[in-house]
Amino acid sequence: MIEENNVIIADGRSLPTPSEFVTYPTLREQSTENALGDLVRKIISSRWKIEMKWDILTPEQMDLITELKFKQSFLCIFPATDGRQLTKTMYVGDIKPSARKIDPSTKLVTEWKDFSCNFIQVVADKYTGGAV
Repeated sequence: MIEENNVIIADGRSLPTPSEFVTYPTLREQSTENALGDLVRKIISSRWKIEMKWDILTPEQMDLITELKFKQSFLCIFPATDGRQLTKTMYVGDIKPSARKIDPSTKLVTEWKDFSCNFIQVVADKYTGGAV
């Protein structure tokens, strides 16, 4: 079973540590070329995204993430690409579970595999010219 070790905290609860995850800012920008053909890039805002995948989850761990899916938003603490811990208001994007084991007597899933989902920042950060 995957342990919770506070790598990602969502809605005040530690998530199971993902087998794979990446955090990165997505940028909203307006890019054009000037008369000399040089790129003129204007970054307007950034929004953080966390892509996660778990090899195996228990039904209880799956329930925790599924509960987040039904929330409009929640606070999430996660490691940024530059080593800082960030706190952002996020929502859950698509979740993609796959049943691994099913109890033959109850017909309930007892283990999930290859589960993936992403968290997306709700309100974009306005770009001020520094690092996003």
